[in-house]
Amino acid sequence: RAHLCAEYQIMANTSAKGRLKANAARLKLLRQVILGTNAVFAVVRGGAFYHSFSVTTGSMWAIFCVLYAVAYAFLATGARPTYSGSTLVDGGDDISAPGLNEYAHDTIYVTALAHLGTIISPYFVLLLAIMPIYGIYAICVAGSTSVSLAESQTAADDSRSNLAGLSRKERRQAER
Repeated sequence: RAHLCAEYQIMANTSAKGRLKANAARLKLLRQVILGTNAVFAVVRGGAFYHSFSVTTGSMWAIFCVLYAVAYAFLATGARPTYSGSTLVDGGDDISAPGLNEYAHDTIYVTALAHLGTIISPYFVLLLAIMPIYGIYAICVAGSTSVSLAESQTAADDSRSNLAGLSRKERRQAER
């Protein structure tokens, strides 16, 4: 029995190490996207188009940086591993999993696209409206799906209760 426990612990530790490596690679990619976007923006907008750099441009840059920081911090917090002494206990949450983690990734990518687009035109900042619009859409679709599922369940329950008092032959005819 002790052999099986040790084997499961080795398998769990291997899984935790794999998740730790995958999370580290994903965070490194996101860091490169964020730093690369900021570097391109600073060089092109601050260098080539320095004459059009204004308070509005600086404000947009600050907003982009806040969005990056919040989304990245959310993912980094979830990816934080747990150690017991020097032994890895948990490799952190899988930050590639769907749900809020996926939304944080999307926030970083859409923000990077809008950030690079503002080099050409300040109206590219409107791309940031995609995120709340999509969120509202997802909530409405999820809400309407749950409502329609509840209505169909209620209708099925009603039809079953109406058929309960009938004989077997009458129920078959009613179901057709």
